[in-house]
Amino acid sequence: MQIPARTPTLRKLYKRFGTPGLTVYSGLMGDMPIKNWNGVGYRDYTFDSAAKNSDESVIKYQKRKYGCHSCPLACGGIIDIKKERYRGTERHKPEYETLGAFGGPLLHDDLDAIIEINEMCNRAGIDTISAGTCVAFATECFEKGIIDEKTTGGLKLGWGKNNEIMRLTEMIISRQGFGDILAGGVKRAAEKIGKDSDKFAIHAGGQELPMHNSGLDPGFGLAYQCEPTAGRHTISCFLYASLFSVKKLFPEIRRMVRRAKGKVAKNVQLYKASTFYMQIVNSSGICLFCTLKSRIPIVEYLSAVTGWDYRLMTTSGLGKES
Repeated sequence: MQIPARTPTLRKLYKRFGTPGLTVYSGLMGDMPIKNWNGVGYRDYTFDSAAKNSDESVIKYQKRKYGCHSCPLACGGIIDIKKERYRGTERHKPEYETLGAFGGPLLHDDLDAIIEINEMCNRAGIDTISAGTCVAFATECFEKGIIDEKTTGGLKLGWGKNNEIMRLTEMIISRQGFGDILAGGVKRAAEKIGKDSDKFAIHAGGQELPMHNSGLDPGFGLAYQCEPTAGRHTISCFLYASLFSVKKLFPEIRRMVRRAKGKVAKNVQLYKASTFYMQIVNSSGICLFCTLKSRIPIVEYLSAVTGWDYRLMTTSGLGKES
């Protein structure tokens, strides 16, 4: 992986590679779930595998960058598909969540296949995170002998087996055979399969989880279970509190953290502050990526426009009018 010497920050990484710039890091540091959440990156999904779905490997397909209106990052990209049925087609570059969902959890590192799967899912209007999680769930059930070829319609599922991964994804999209069982998500699939298959169904409230392991950052565990939208990774975690600099944005938060007893309690206060901050960010229409160690004075802007002093925010809500 080659990172230019003058682009050390997360925002500059996004600007050069987009979210695919995260794949190799996430795979090796424990952020990306591996082998249906039961594996370890450095052992089961090595640097060589993760790098095939990361940074330079992905943008070699990129014809041009694009971004949302007035975005300083422009993390998106238009790629030229080189192989399979969509070859010669220009489409969106796969994001990290897709590269992750059909990568580490399946021990799968065929980028051309993942690009093909991304296109299949986009055209069908289905979520790649949930689709990849369903395939990983089925693969582990097959490995454990809970299901067999009779169940899968002849597919011999296995980790990293490219043709089987692609075929099962097609079956989910078309709700064909075993794919019809998986199309409702892992929670419902486990209920239909039985045989303790629920042990391998990774979800929160029936929603498949994104490619961020709460074993690395327990704050994601809070988000997956407690946020109004289950399994959501774009609101808060313990790391976000630092990246958002919430203690600098909201003076009252610093006092609340000081009063909290123990590391866990302090982290929870910061987590709640990040949650409130993201409601401010989302309401203003600003992208999550632009808030990471950003100098954009969102709080000051909104305070000036609304007449409310958003700096007085506490983890119980907004403070008094300015």
